[in-house]
Amino acid sequence: MVIQLGLSMRWAALTGLQTWPASGWGTGLWTLLEGFLLLSNALVILNEDRFLAPIGWSFSEVSRGRTKSLKGQMIGLIYATQYMRLPLIAFNTITIAMMLVSG
Repeated sequence: MVIQLGLSMRWAALTGLQTWPASGWGTGLWTLLEGFLLLSNALVILNEDRFLAPIGWSFSEVSRGRTKSLKGQMIGLIYATQYMRLPLIAFNTITIAMMLVSG
């Protein structure tokens, strides 16, 4: 292990290339993308009849002209993510495959 690490460090010093996965940007970016994927999954599963309408967050609130408020923007975001279900299924499949391959 130590010899292998030493050779890897020498190779990186000679070539100026870093081995993958590099600590820093690569891992942080992957974690950020996973977080956005989990957030979009949470927004997609919200049901209007069972959850959103009883608390006053139905689409009819936005259609009354309240799109400029924070509540209107959040309702618009929820409905926008619900239209993106099929691409989200593809992104989830790709993410699961990447996690299985990379460990």
